[in-house]
Amino acid sequence: MQPLPAHLLAQFFRFWSGRIRLREALLLPLLLAVGLGVGGASYLSWRAGQQAVLQLAQQLGRKINDHVEKNLERDLQLPLQINSINKDAVRLGLLPDLMAPSAADLSFWEGYFARQLQHFPEVDYIGFVYAEGGFITVHRHRNGTVWAYSTGGPGPGRIQGRQLHPETGDPMGPIRQLRFVDLKQRPWFAELLQPEGIGRTQVMGEIFLEPQHLILTGLSVRSEDGLLQGSLTVAISTHKIQALLDSFDRSTSGLSFLLDGQGRVLAGHGVSPDREPRWGEEVHPLLEQVLPLLREQFGSLSAAPSEATFFRLPVEGKIHLIEVQPIRDEWGLEFYFLRGIPEATLLAGVNQGVQRAWLFGGGVGLAVLGLGVILTDRLVRPLRRLTAACAELSSSQAWPQLDPGPIEEVQTLASAWEQMVASQQALLQRLQQQQQEFRETLEQQSELICRYSPDTRLKFVNEAYLRFFGVTREQCLGKRWIDTLPEAERDLLLKELASLTPAQPICTVERVYSDSTDSTEKKRYINWVDRGIFDHQGQLVEFSRLGERSPNKGPWSWRCGRAKSSFAP
Repeated sequence: MQPLPAHLLAQFFRFWSGRIRLREALLLPLLLAVGLGVGGASYLSWRAGQQAVLQLAQQLGRKINDHVEKNLERDLQLPLQINSINKDAVRLGLLPDLMAPSAADLSFWEGYFARQLQHFPEVDYIGFVYAEGGFITVHRHRNGTVWAYSTGGPGPGRIQGRQLHPETGDPMGPIRQLRFVDLKQRPWFAELLQPEGIGRTQVMGEIFLEPQHLILTGLSVRSEDGLLQGSLTVAISTHKIQALLDSFDRSTSGLSFLLDGQGRVLAGHGVSPDREPRWGEEVHPLLEQVLPLLREQFGSLSAAPSEATFFRLPVEGKIHLIEVQPIRDEWGLEFYFLRGIPEATLLAGVNQGVQRAWLFGGGVGLAVLGLGVILTDRLVRPLRRLTAACAELSSSQAWPQLDPGPIEEVQTLASAWEQMVASQQALLQRLQQQQQEFRETLEQQSELICRYSPDTRLKFVNEAYLRFFGVTREQCLGKRWIDTLPEAERDLLLKELASLTPAQPICTVERVYSDSTDSTEKKRYINWVDRGIFDHQGQLVEFSRLGERSPNKGPWSWRCGRAKSSFAP
């Protein structure tokens, strides 16, 4: 087993060092093609299956969301209708006075509310809350019994409770005295008795007696002189929504939760509708990660977008697909339906298909690889002869005699190579000759010629330039000639050079040079023509400069001091 790893290691280093054998070069693309083909086909199959499964999951999720939303909307519309009916009946005088009920009036109201409960099985509470803190209400318990509770008047007091017949509303037992209650101390009381319109609030915990998850709807009632008397109330327990969520198949729909606008859990998998959850209490690890993420992303749940929000999160070591669907209505009440399903559950069938594709592809790859080894050996022989001929050419400058073998492509390659070598050698000779002729022409010119980069570093000077300034090439090439000018001239000249464009690439500068000896001062006049050289994108590449001696004695654009030892124009 030892020689195989050593051999593979050697092949690996040879490949990355830039040298690889011809057989390996031919086999490697074949192997890569097979591997990429099988891998690509498997990936595309997996990807297509994944997208199809996720689309189906999203469609299923939308149906579940619509089902929950429609049920919730239907349940929330019913309390509005009941309160509106009762308010119209009170306004028209069809019902006894609520503000000062006698024992007979109180019994009538209890029976009236009990019969309404019979007609509306979706409702759990119907009653009236006084502005002073008292109440009268009828409640249907989960075991089907109906009880009436009241404080006996508008103000706070001790709760009186008795069981009623669920169909007729008649009393079925003695009155029981329960604990004292003042509804004004409840956090939802002020919102329920808002001055105008329909008041609705979510309540977590005890409304009147029992701790429950309830959604309470109120409609304020005023006297003829505009005095606020109280609010008609209808409450719905979330245990019906809980039963709806429990009816979903967890293997296909995953885990489902219904949250209120503050992120508190109203119903969902693992939630008991008979207990009072506290703020921030999570009932599942899924919520422990999703709710902080929503608060972090949107600041609050109420700021979340109106469309569904999707997440892909690890929960208990498994990737889950999370969907959060806001549910809002025209009165401002908002809920959030949260659903999460393990990704592995959705993709189990797709992953099995990919594994079978990999096994089949591996067998095909081994068969193709064996066939490739046989064919590669037949192709390598003539190509080796071509390789030897190329190696001989690199040392002899002449195309050697070559036997390309019977392969037509190798014969064509050998002939083309021979013609290319001859053409390149002829072209190289012509270029060398032209270069020499061009350089000799420049050196013979009497004008001062130079080329320099945008930062004024000299890249080429001819002999006339060197003679004029009395310097050698080593002294001036690579140096910034602009640094030898006076600062006033330097800034003006740089400004002129910077203004050149492909449309106006030329500027002209005249300078006078003073050459002082011990007894005389000689002036030399040079007319400089600077041309900017631009690339095809309009970017400045370099400058060319041509200087001619000028007999002009008039005013000059530039004047400078002595330049006896300076190479700068």
